[in-house]
Amino acid sequence: MTISRTGVPNGTALPARWYETIRYRLTALLQPADNLTALSFEIPKKVLAVSMILFSAISLSACSVIETSLALQNSSVAEEQIQAQLNPDQYLQPLSEEDQQLLSDPSLFDANGLRNSRYRAPVPSQAPGAMTLSDSEFVTLNEQNRLLLIDVLPTTLREGRFINTKQHKTIPGSFWLANTGKADAPESINRYFSDQLSILMARHPDKTPVFFCKTDCWMSWNAAAKASALGIKPLYWYPSGIDGWQEKGGDLVLQPPVPLSGSYTQQGVSTTQ
Repeated sequence: MTISRTGVPNGTALPARWYETIRYRLTALLQPADNLTALSFEIPKKVLAVSMILFSAISLSACSVIETSLALQNSSVAEEQIQAQLNPDQYLQPLSEEDQQLLSDPSLFDANGLRNSRYRAPVPSQAPGAMTLSDSEFVTLNEQNRLLLIDVLPTTLREGRFINTKQHKTIPGSFWLANTGKADAPESINRYFSDQLSILMARHPDKTPVFFCKTDCWMSWNAAAKASALGIKPLYWYPSGIDGWQEKGGDLVLQPPVPLSGSYTQQGVSTTQ
């Protein structure tokens, strides 16, 4: 293939509608300002082809610059987000390499560092601002009545009310603050979370809040991080959750969620599985 003096490959045939489009635009640009005289002329096809190539090249270059800029911006935001999640000041102990790996994927966390997808997955060994409890530590502290038990498993929320699609069994003595472990929880749920924690902690000043859900559930991790961000300390995180308690032989009770408004009375019936 040879290139003509115009810069267009010899024998190149561009679609006729391309020529017409360019001819129309050039004609419009060259028309007098008073628009009294219509300018009619013939533009050689090779000139049109060169114009089209130049126009395409400029457009592609502009798109490339924009895409590169956005990619760099997103990369910068992701890097800042990762650094925030891995900030050692948020944790009571140094993060292990395994913990850092679990926290290093920005696509799984929101701008506040909360897990926003794939909630049922392996969790790190600690949550921001919280002391992690093993199964034996949890059992011991619970037997000593030193824990304010906060269950954060989700349920259906409809028109400002929690709808129990199925009976929920949890650790006896727990307060079920449903949906508060979600990263994308609406403002009403976040306000409900902070308000109920204030009420419960005022009623039980001798107890330390501990957040839990199921084993390998990031919602309790999120809830602990939210409580830490509210300035609550000390606080505990029990990653084994309901599953770990049950594996240790603990009983479960049927429990409704704390309503979004109004008073709350624990109503539980001891059960075992």
